[in-house]
Amino acid sequence: MKPAELARKLQVSDSRIPEWMAGKRLPSPDTLIKLGKLALEYKVPDPFFFWALAGHDAQTLRSMATNVVEDWYRAAGETVAIPRFRETKDGREEAGPPVSLPAEFVPNRLATICLLVDDKSTGITHAPNGLFILDTSVEGAEDLSHLWERVVMVRDDTHFTSRGNRLHEVLVGRLHMQERWGGALDPDSISIIGKLKGLTETEPIFEELGAYVEPEGMKGIAYGDDFRGRILRMVEVRERAAGKFRLREGVRILGKVIGRLSGAVKGK
Repeated sequence: MKPAELARKLQVSDSRIPEWMAGKRLPSPDTLIKLGKLALEYKVPDPFFFWALAGHDAQTLRSMATNVVEDWYRAAGETVAIPRFRETKDGREEAGPPVSLPAEFVPNRLATICLLVDDKSTGITHAPNGLFILDTSVEGAEDLSHLWERVVMVRDDTHFTSRGNRLHEVLVGRLHMQERWGGALDPDSISIIGKLKGLTETEPIFEELGAYVEPEGMKGIAYGDDFRGRILRMVEVRERAAGKFRLREGVRILGKVIGRLSGAVKGK
């Protein structure tokens, strides 16, 4: 949508749009609500972003909206039109018409998208061509406590080529905790490594996403003398790490994978 058309729909002057884009001025709460409605109309992935800026609790709005929409799809066999996007080096873009899916396959309809993986997508690792059905309600989540051992899609912008060009990778796997005991410099240290684990027995654990380091280490448990105590201590650390773990900078959760349509799927 062109700036002039957006200004007309929002009933503001044309000069307001470049001011907002440059960060010189913020829209009023009423205008932010209108922006959210336009985002919903044009199928932007997160219209709640604008409503949250207007002072509304985005999570509460999502929950209320989901409860209302649930009543629309009671009949067995009803289908839901899910918007289709792809990830590129410049961000997310539309990738063709919506995908019709059986309603019972889409538990969170307002936050579900289909993410197309094709030759126009950003660099893909362990995510071959097809459509991934994503619950994006957890997109950008910092608290990962409810995502461990769930299949997720992440975007990793931390790698570079030999020429210094940044690589944008999309990875799919099960979010997995792995302990790291001790080390040459500090044998009593404990850390939890967050990795993406392959979805079959033959696939490796292939990507480290970050680490949680336990500040108290073994907390006085003698190294090598109390094996049971060390195991119990590790259990405590794993429980604590589940909520405190943070992804390293440049890694972002895109969503929970709730399904996949494999094969050569054409985008626009």
